Amino acid sequence: MALTLLAYPLLTSVLLFQEPEWVEVRFHRVHLLNGNFIDGQLLKDTPGQVLLKIKSGEMGIRRDQIDFVEYIKMRSLNERPVVRPPPTNPGTSALPRVKGTSVNTPEEIRQKVDAILAKLRSTPQGRKQFPVEEMIDLGTEGAVYLATRLTDLTIELQSLVASALGTLKVPQTVPILEPLLGDPTPKLRAVAAVALGLMGDEGKVRYLRPLLRDPDAEVRSTVLGMLAGIEEKDWFDPVSALCGDPDPTVRSRAMGVSARLAVKHSLQETYLGILADQLRRGGPDIRVDMAGAIGSLGRREGWSQLTPLLGDSDPKVRAASAMALLALAAPDSGPDILAQLPREQDRMTRLYLAGTAQKLKLRPAVVPLIDWLSDPDEEIRKAAGTALLNLTGQTFGQDRDKWGKWLETSGLR
Repeated sequence: MALTLLAYPLLTSVLLFQEPEWVEVRFHRVHLLNGNFIDGQLLKDTPGQVLLKIKSGEMGIRRDQIDFVEYIKMRSLNERPVVRPPPTNPGTSALPRVKGTSVNTPEEIRQKVDAILAKLRSTPQGRKQFPVEEMIDLGTEGAVYLATRLTDLTIELQSLVASALGTLKVPQTVPILEPLLGDPTPKLRAVAAVALGLMGDEGKVRYLRPLLRDPDAEVRSTVLGMLAGIEEKDWFDPVSALCGDPDPTVRSRAMGVSARLAVKHSLQETYLGILADQLRRGGPDIRVDMAGAIGSLGRREGWSQLTPLLGDSDPKVRAASAMALLALAAPDSGPDILAQLPREQDRMTRLYLAGTAQKLKLRPAVVPLIDWLSDPDEEIRKAAGTALLNLTGQTFGQDRDKWGKWLETSGLR
């Protein structure tokens, strides 16, 4: 492999000029994590490897050895060359202008930052850690140059650099990062949000709040992750609006932040109303999550929002509702629990209903629970036997015949 890496650029240069009819060359360049690259025609690109056609045959390159793959189109022989003016100051590296802001970095600092990035590229996956202390020594110029490199990096390095920039909190990087919030690439919007959001609460309001409405779920999820520690009441409305988001990760994070803010600012009733609204409007997955959130909220008045779900056609929704009703243990929910016991067939829902009947001391539940002792599922028989013991004090275990004889004289029929 090492011989191939050394020889292949030379082979490519020979190939470019061996045919007199040559007009242009298009090929793919695979940049490796060790700094080398391989040129060839891309045959296949899979999650596990990239397959290239080179002069000597085909070469498979594992994905964990690749930094990125670049498509290159070389200029035609008839095409006039592009003349680039020399830099005005040979001792600096002129970087692209970002929203009217030009950045010039001393060559020494540029090289040190590039060396840090090169070292990160060669570090094995899972062990990459950005050396923030080294960047502190490079001062503002180093942080600014690092920000301009963000768009050139792999996804993994972008995340590391974004976190480092947020930790450094250099205000001069903001004009470079802010335009990325509107980039067409969702990942760039997300990493820019991380960098800017870490700079302080003011940055969260200015840069993150608008991204809560971003069309990409990953961006919304990333922003919500940045809000895990917020305390201000004015975040409640924009965050709670995402409790019914189609994306499960976004929903989960939005509910976590909303619940905490609701408790801190006495907004539990408002939050319960938001969850109830989503129960009526959302699909099965959303109804499951909303039922769980209502149970976790711990407000017993939420029972009336949950009991209608016991008749839902989706067993996951019924189970989530029964679990939440078990957590709330609201006495007013008793009649609905008793009505559902004889008709419920789903395993998990039965288990939660048995627990709720026991917790609420619903003695009329004895009749359907005795019938459950014939269920082929051992867990259901065990749950029914435990509930029967606690509701009646009788020690017949799971013996359905003994329970049936007892029932005849109990007066419960």
